Amino acid sequence: MKKILCVLLCGVLLGTAVLPAFANSVPEQRETLADGSYLVTSMDDDEPRHADVFEEDSFFALINRIIRFLRELIQKLTLTEIVTISKYVDYYDSDDTLLWKVCLTASFTCSKQQATCTSASVQTVVYDEDWSVVSSGAEKAGNSATGYFTIQRNKSGEPQTTIERTVTLTCDANGNVT
Repeated sequence: MKKILCVLLCGVLLGTAVLPAFANSVPEQRETLADGSYLVTSMDDDEPRHADVFEEDSFFALINRIIRFLRELIQKLTLTEIVTISKYVDYYDSDDTLLWKVCLTASFTCSKQQATCTSASVQTVVYDEDWSVVSSGAEKAGNSATGYFTIQRNKSGEPQTTIERTVTLTCDANGNVT
């Protein structure tokens, strides 16, 4: 019985070596606003950049490692792929100082037939006290995740600035995310 289990486990591990890679390289996009400030939108696969900012407690880091391990185990046993991608929107003033960032993270379950978004979340971090998050959230539907946010500058004596954006992540059956 042990030999059969060992052979099955080796077969699963070897079989996963031939699965395609799902990471996509997407260039950064820069949007310059009228006052010289700018937004940089970028994507990373697997886990969020700046995870230390979004994950303050080591307990949550441990839970995330356990979840990643269980995901990988499920992938190997079911021949499906779980793809986790993060899209970032970083806001800089005209002096190139990072004032706030938003991260949409989504997970997709992919097989050769279809992709399904299984989770979507938005995290925000504000570094400048003049800015605050008015609203943010995420939705998932089919093979897409949508994140939205509204961040506002509330400095007294100056005109109020509001930045609203929607970001999306879409996955195809082969695990390619755009």
